[in-house]
Amino acid sequence: WQYLLDYFEDSVPLFVIIARIKKYLKYSEEGDWQSEAETSLPTILLVCESKRRQKQILRRIAKELRESYEEVRFGVAILNELIEAEDGAAWHMHDEPDEVYALGNF
Repeated sequence: WQYLLDYFEDSVPLFVIIARIKKYLKYSEEGDWQSEAETSLPTILLVCESKRRQKQILRRIAKELRESYEEVRFGVAILNELIEAEDGAAWHMHDEPDEVYALGNF
């Protein structure tokens, strides 16, 4: 499995996180990853510090994906939940924000 991972402290302004999401989508749209790696863009994993920030990120990912029409997978986890999860089930996917997944199950 391949993943791209970013960590955002709560002190990072939301607009910075949104810009990073848009950058990933632009990267996918331009096809650079696909032409170099000869595979589709891996799932993008975003780690944050709070439930509030996680919800903001998941909502924004959904909005940006609706506007871009790209097929990019995002997973978002809270750092403490990720550390404490014995089975690794701490990831919320943008298209199923209420479900919780382990890393290898999405």
